[in-house]
Amino acid sequence: MTVTSTTRARAGVMVAALIMASAAGACDDQDTIMFEGGVDGGGPSTFVIEPDGDGGPGGSRAPGGGSGGSSANGGGDAGGAHDPGNEGAGEGTGGEAGEGEQGEEGGGSGEGGGGGGEAPAPVLDDKGRVGSMGRTLLRTEISNAAIEIDATPGESLAGASRTALQNQLAEHGSKSVSIVAGSALPEQSVYTSADLRSLMNAHRSTWSTNERLGIYVMVLSGRHEDDSVVGVSFNATSYAIFTEQLSGGLLGLNYVSYEEAVVVHELGHLFGLVNLTGHGAFHEDPAHKKHSANEGSVMFWAVESTLVGDVFEGGPPRDFDADDEQEMEAIRRSG
Repeated sequence: MTVTSTTRARAGVMVAALIMASAAGACDDQDTIMFEGGVDGGGPSTFVIEPDGDGGPGGSRAPGGGSGGSSANGGGDAGGAHDPGNEGAGEGTGGEAGEGEQGEEGGGSGEGGGGGGEAPAPVLDDKGRVGSMGRTLLRTEISNAAIEIDATPGESLAGASRTALQNQLAEHGSKSVSIVAGSALPEQSVYTSADLRSLMNAHRSTWSTNERLGIYVMVLSGRHEDDSVVGVSFNATSYAIFTEQLSGGLLGLNYVSYEEAVVVHELGHLFGLVNLTGHGAFHEDPAHKKHSANEGSVMFWAVESTLVGDVFEGGPPRDFDADDEQEMEAIRRSG
């Protein structure tokens, strides 16, 4: 039989009634219910009632799904932390400080649904949440990327840091990477997350397209409003580092190696590390959310902290570890 309903509530009642009827043997060998509005407001959804069939007594089976239950496409934010003033993101170290509504928008499809089909189109929202373009950055559909570096007067990104960014994007995203000459940014002593976004909107010239991805790096002489950090990712393809904050905590240590670690750490957040898209809980530090629990990973929390020189007197980690790479692979395959 076919039952048409325009409300999810009535659909649920009808499914429950038919399952009960099936269990009692009141249904035919196989009865079919079609909801024209879809169980979740989508296209028509068909459920097959089988009294003693594949799905077990009274089971319901959605086409393409598993037996013995029903599934629907789910979603929602995966949760996360970075700039709370953004549409999700800025980073805070030191436990839960600075946490906001970070994560990849939209979620994924529910379990038991049909497989196959074309890969989703690349996400190209540079102003989205930190991590929301991780899949696009890590996959090969768009093979070119450009890094725009803007700085306050007297500041610049070291050559080793530039090379490290190019190498990481080439290795993990199969990207051919160019460096784009940027513009001078105005100096100020303290930058709020809102300031960073305003400066990006006013000065950034390299944006992501279907032919080339854009990454925007700001090198600033002041400090962030959260003065415990030396770097902050504030949207999907943008971050800032604070050179005076970084050098002030190094006490004569080799500045360049620490700067390299910070820029790779922030790039890791743009990739979606750690657990910004719901794929990295297995190696997330419970005391420092969105960071790796492994001190040998560039995604360890102290790498972007003013304490980096104290924690890593011999030099910080400057590369991703095996767990980071495992999460990146999960992000690549997501969608």
